[in-house]
Amino acid sequence: MLQFARIPLPSLGPLTANANIKCVYLLGVKYMNIASSTSDTFYHFTGLNSNDEHWFSVTAKNSSNNAVSRRAFAINQVPGLANCILQYDAEVSASTSPGNATLLNCVSFSSIPVSITIKTNGINSMSNIPVSYRVNSLSPVNEYIPER
Repeated sequence: MLQFARIPLPSLGPLTANANIKCVYLLGVKYMNIASSTSDTFYHFTGLNSNDEHWFSVTAKNSSNNAVSRRAFAINQVPGLANCILQYDAEVSASTSPGNATLLNCVSFSSIPVSITIKTNGINSMSNIPVSYRVNSLSPVNEYIPER
């Protein structure tokens, strides 16, 4: 179950720039239903299942003159976690050492430092990220990366 999806709202051209409220829609069983309103260009939907397909749209409203746009063409979110921002998410973004070098069998692997770069992609910061690696038949190394 996906806890939430951070969806970029479709642009309504010049109306979006002058709008201070955007009504956010989610496709129900048959119709687009108003889910909420926001003043941001993103909206966080909660309680969505990542195995289901979802359709989202938006209308823009200028509260000073009550002008309301037509609803934008809907955005489709296909099943899966692609393009979803998770609450907690970390990735190994680079292996900086030993790099892409070819290491000969006569080299002692225990003398070569292993260094990686961790990138957190989630909404919340993370601490004590477990990381493990193993070089050939040597014992696995398990470490924890402090807060990111």
